[in-house]
Amino acid sequence: MKRVPADIDQLMWTIAESADVAAADDFERRFPEWKSELESRMAMVRGLRHARPPVVAPTPVIPKFVPRANPAPAPRRLGWVAALSATAVIAFGSFLWVALNPPPPPTVPTPQGGQLSPSGPPASEGSDQVLPDDPTAAQSTPPGGQQTVPPPTERVVMPWEHRHDLSVADASLIDVLNLISDTTKLKIEIAPGMPNPMINVSYTQRTGMEMLVDLGREYGFTPLEQARGSVLIVPVVEQSGG
Repeated sequence: MKRVPADIDQLMWTIAESADVAAADDFERRFPEWKSELESRMAMVRGLRHARPPVVAPTPVIPKFVPRANPAPAPRRLGWVAALSATAVIAFGSFLWVALNPPPPPTVPTPQGGQLSPSGPPASEGSDQVLPDDPTAAQSTPPGGQQTVPPPTERVVMPWEHRHDLSVADASLIDVLNLISDTTKLKIEIAPGMPNPMINVSYTQRTGMEMLVDLGREYGFTPLEQARGSVLIVPVVEQSGG
């Protein structure tokens, strides 16, 4: 049995999982020799999807009704008046006791052999003191003397920037361009007047744009990047000498 190339096998599995009828018809038109392989993969995917058990939604649980107790009756206005009067008497008594018995002033220790600076402890001899108006004092240093460095931002790699292996024999140039578009997720538009010879290509770990540049040098066209993930293929026009 003829061995299926890796890129063709990946493309067939992608079409089988997406169940795209138009993509399957296009693949069978371009690669009729792999039609049976594609049909077997599509049948296998359909069988696996039907074999999955149905998802049963959980039955909502209705909370049990619990009757609320009757609120306690509000106290009479006379009780509130008595409570407020007692609080006022206690507060006045506390104020009177503090006024008649003030606390003693705190004892300030006298420094030995030096004067106490109101702005902080005295600086030791031989050390550099940073003044408040020093511009370097605005730079904050975390404990331990290590400055915090923000983590680098990782660059997002787009699908068409991934590298792929591609090997095709005896295929038209247009079919190879369409296969590169399907494999690398690169949107390729072909301008009118493009030649369509039968070619053989083999690439290892190349991006879609690298494949197009190499093919352009070989078969006379230029890939022009229109936007992110979009390329226009323009045939090279030979200029006549003046």
